[in-house]
Amino acid sequence: MINGILKSIFDGYRESEVTKRRMYESSFNELDETEFLFSSDYLNQLYFSAKTANDCCTIMNYLERYQCVDAGIESYDEVYYQTAAKLKRKLKEEEKRESRGYSF
Repeated sequence: MINGILKSIFDGYRESEVTKRRMYESSFNELDETEFLFSSDYLNQLYFSAKTANDCCTIMNYLERYQCVDAGIESYDEVYYQTAAKLKRKLKEEEKRESRGYSF
């Protein structure tokens, strides 16, 4: 019984919006803080979860810092150029939002 109560408490914490936002932000923050090169699969996951132009810039800066762009590794190039295209779309979306006066 106690195990069930504890499990429900921790499940609620894990599913909370604050926790989800922290986990999301930390995945992009770790790109700025780590000294290791992540796999292109992991970076591709981040690409798909990127919500803002800043997220896209973080991925691109990370790949540039490790000189993965045009270095002959196709998987990293693919992530980089897909992210660049997404960045372009995000910037246009944000520009439209600002011109309409929306703040979200």
